[in-house]
Amino acid sequence: MKTKIPKVLVCRLITTRKLYCTKELIDSSRGINYPNVKIMHFDNSNSDTLQRTLEYFDMDVIKTDHYIKGTKDTVPIREMMVRDMNLAREMALTQGYDYMLILESDIVPHKDIIQKLLAYKEDIMAAFYWLDMQKVDIKGRECWYTPINYYVFKRTEDGKIIPNVLFEPDPKYLYYPSRKIEFAHAGFGCTLISRKVLEKIKFRYDVKEVAQVDAFFHMDAIKAGFVPCLDTGLIVGHVHEDWDKDFKV
Repeated sequence: MKTKIPKVLVCRLITTRKLYCTKELIDSSRGINYPNVKIMHFDNSNSDTLQRTLEYFDMDVIKTDHYIKGTKDTVPIREMMVRDMNLAREMALTQGYDYMLILESDIVPHKDIIQKLLAYKEDIMAAFYWLDMQKVDIKGRECWYTPINYYVFKRTEDGKIIPNVLFEPDPKYLYYPSRKIEFAHAGFGCTLISRKVLEKIKFRYDVKEVAQVDAFFHMDAIKAGFVPCLDTGLIVGHVHEDWDKDFKV
């Protein structure tokens, strides 16, 4: 009997505000090597420039609204994210996918990233990424990295759990031994989510709070009994620029 290969939908939200990493976006999407995958790009840009570029390379793109219908007002960014992620979620549920991989457009994963994440058999499994390059030798260039914020659980000696403790890796090291840790909140970056989770949780945000969509997702997942996990040694690239400082949330 053949082993079933899980069916995976890759969800990539894209925007012309991140045109600086278009090459990395295209190369990383085309480079994913997994036998049962659909890579879908959800373009919420204010033009079709990026959509046409990706379609030139025979990549799948769904164009979503950038402006509020009938106006010249931009849809708030969190509303765009929730709308497009829930569109991907619905696609995953109605088309028989076993997992959805959220892969942000400026993340550069391993070609076998899906296999690596699936190997843990977790309902929510994330790769580690850094916020910014500043100083380690990569392709002859000097750079090093500032870690993205990961908030983890810590257990006291008497067994109590303390949530939302900032995980602080040593900046002297780029790579860490692979070990699975539980976490309470992080950016989506590169996160694999099982169908079981998608069936119970919709993506959302709260206009009264400043927290992003990822924070609400992880909070809702934990409340539903799921445990987000992270491999500290599975590091993916991050092509970061400060692109959203003037973007309405």
